[in-house]
Amino acid sequence: MAEYTESWLKLEEALGSRPGLSGSTDELRTAYNSLTAALATQYPPASSHVTAEDGTLGSGDAYRVYAPAKLSSPDGSVAIYFHSGGFALGDLDSEDQLCRMLAEAGGIVLVSIGYRLAPEHKALAQVDDGMEGLEWAAANAARLEGQSSLEKLRLLVIGVSAGGELALPVTRRVVLDAFPALGAGSYTSDRNYPPTCIAVCENDPLRDDGRVVAGQLTAGGVRVKSKVYKGPPHCFWIFPTLPETAGFVQDTVEGIQWVLNGDKP
Repeated sequence: MAEYTESWLKLEEALGSRPGLSGSTDELRTAYNSLTAALATQYPPASSHVTAEDGTLGSGDAYRVYAPAKLSSPDGSVAIYFHSGGFALGDLDSEDQLCRMLAEAGGIVLVSIGYRLAPEHKALAQVDDGMEGLEWAAANAARLEGQSSLEKLRLLVIGVSAGGELALPVTRRVVLDAFPALGAGSYTSDRNYPPTCIAVCENDPLRDDGRVVAGQLTAGGVRVKSKVYKGPPHCFWIFPTLPETAGFVQDTVEGIQWVLNGDKP
C-alpha cells in the first residue's frame, strides 16, 4: 500500500474518519445518495453553457443529455456515460456535476445512462441497458448535435468505477456485432477495437484489474493510454475540494480528445 497524498489525509482529518459505506443495499443507497447530494453543494453553480435534458428509453431506463453551447468538433461525436456505484448504487444525479464539466470542457454532447441496478437486476442486464443507451444515442446523434443530418458519427463510451467496467463489455459487444467473424472468444483486434484510456488510483482495490486490462488490450494490438494517480484512493474525484479532482477532470477531457483525434499516447 502506497502512502496517501497529503490532500487526502487532510480531507480525512476534516471529516473525522476515512470515508466508507456499510450496511444493507437499501442502507448503502441511502448513505451514498446523501453523500453525493452533500458533495454536490461544494461544486460551483451549474454552468449556463451546458443544457441538460432528461428522457426515458424504451425499456424504461432514464437518460440525461448534456449539450454544451460550443462543440469542439462538428463532425458528429457523442459520448455515452455510465455512472459508478458498484452496479448497485448511483443514478443520473450522483455524477451530474462531473458530466456537466466533461461536456463543457470537452465540447462534446454527453448522454448519461441510468442502467438497472443489482441485486434486483442480475448481470448482464446492465450491459443490455448500456447497449440500448448507445444505440439510442447513435440513432439520435444528429438531433442531439442540433443538425439535420451527419456525414459521419463517432461514439465514445466513458465510465468511472463500475461504469468503467460497464464501458468495456458494451464496447466489446459493439465490436462483435460489427465483426461477428471475430468470435465470442476474441477480445481484441488491432483493426477493430477502438483506442482505450484506462486510469487507476495507486491506493485502489481495482488498481491491478485496470493494469491487467490495459496489458491485455495492448498485447492484442489495441492502442491504450494509461494513467496512474499516485497516492489517492478509489473514486477520489467525487470530492470537489481535493486539488487532484480538477486534474482528473482535465485528464479525462484530454483522454476524450485522444480517443477521438487519434493522438499518440
